[in-house]
Amino acid sequence: MHEDAHPAEITGSCLCGKINYRFNTAGMRFINNCHCRNCQKHSGAAFVSSLHVDPDVFAWLDGEELIKHYASSPEVQRAFCADCGSRVPQQQPDDVVVPMAGLDEPLNLAPQVDIWADQKLPWLTIDPARPACRGRGTPEFWAKLMGGDVETYRTLQQELDERQNQLRRSATHNSQPKEQGQL
Repeated sequence: MHEDAHPAEITGSCLCGKINYRFNTAGMRFINNCHCRNCQKHSGAAFVSSLHVDPDVFAWLDGEELIKHYASSPEVQRAFCADCGSRVPQQQPDDVVVPMAGLDEPLNLAPQVDIWADQKLPWLTIDPARPACRGRGTPEFWAKLMGGDVETYRTLQQELDERQNQLRRSATHNSQPKEQGQL
């Protein structure tokens, strides 16, 4: 990413302004457009543009107690403001997914990739010059796009798959009917 053209600190907020956050441009990783049905339904838009940031450079400034979460799938907890409903950054152990439209000053940076392009709305045309993938993409796709070796991305993919399987098992376990008197 071209950090020099942007301030070192970038801020964002929800629509009502009660949730505020900041991050350092040194931790910006990449920007994607996600065309999955869950992102479409969550945002009410054809796709969602997100900036991925290193958690070490991200901080909540105000309103963290107003953040609510919704499990749109066993893998994803959608974060939003309890007062105005705006999307806010989703914190994950190794990534913070920041909604591009929530930044206080828009960045003049284009997305580098379209993910879940196989679920794009039929009337939408994706820029053929920008890389796109089915689903979340293969390790080979990401290694070519971001640089690095395929094995690194394959390991990350396996870790993500295992985390998702654990979440699925946990969700299935938590949805099992309880015997009378059992909590």
